[in-house]
Amino acid sequence: MIARRVRYQAAELSADPRSRRSRTVGKDQLALALEGLEDQAYAYSFFVTNEELDLDEEIAAAEWEFRRRTRIEELFRDTAHGAGLNHLPSGSHAVNSMWTWGALLAYNLTAWLQMLAPIGTARRRIATVRRLLIHRATRWTVTARRHELRFTAAARALIANTLARIRAHRHLSAA
Repeated sequence: MIARRVRYQAAELSADPRSRRSRTVGKDQLALALEGLEDQAYAYSFFVTNEELDLDEEIAAAEWEFRRRTRIEELFRDTAHGAGLNHLPSGSHAVNSMWTWGALLAYNLTAWLQMLAPIGTARRRIATVRRLLIHRATRWTVTARRHELRFTAAARALIANTLARIRAHRHLSAA
């Protein structure tokens, strides 16, 4: 078993129960830090392996591999629940392959959209980006049997800001 301990300043911790960083800090220690009674807190994480790890370099390599696999599993979970990968529609390999490519395309487009749109610095799940940028920003209307997607004023400003950032980036990369 490999255990890791990381020290965080109290200002770096969040009271939000969804915060990954705060979930690794013990509840009592977290409460003391959030109430301002402690300046710092320690987060603990661990994993178990059946490999023989004797040297510090081997332990560091094993931890790096574990964290890489964890990120990949998070990508699978995000595409399953946010981009519909959990509903593969067919017994056909070709159809399922195209469905998978579509889910991965949605994942990448969401990641790019997060880089361009000002919705915070933390990586957000596909469903969260869809809720923040699409559901709140638009309204589906039907008038005289015509279906229209109407953007709110905030959405139009967001789109203009995002397009300006794309144009600025395009000019910077051309230089």
